[in-house]
Amino acid sequence: MKCPGCKSKIDENKAREDADGEDKARCPACKVLLKEDPNAGRLLNIGFFTWLAGTVGKSFVEGTPEVMMLLNIPVLIGLAMIAAWFLRGKWLVA
Repeated sequence: MKCPGCKSKIDENKAREDADGEDKARCPACKVLLKEDPNAGRLLNIGFFTWLAGTVGKSFVEGTPEVMMLLNIPVLIGLAMIAAWFLRGKWLVA
């Protein structure tokens, strides 16, 4: 990940270890306090549960191929939201 303040590269696992279990960490280069983006967490949760609902719906519903294709929509939307979470920055300056 990159620091939003100085744009230096930060090892996310090391930053989490240095934070002592909190949702905040310090950039080793510029010492700015970083926190996790709450909107990114919401995006991940909504995407996961949308994907889960579509997947469970497909396993329990037996219908025509058209109905099964309609159940692919929440699966694809959920996967797109999860992918957006991976691509989006997850840290902000506190």
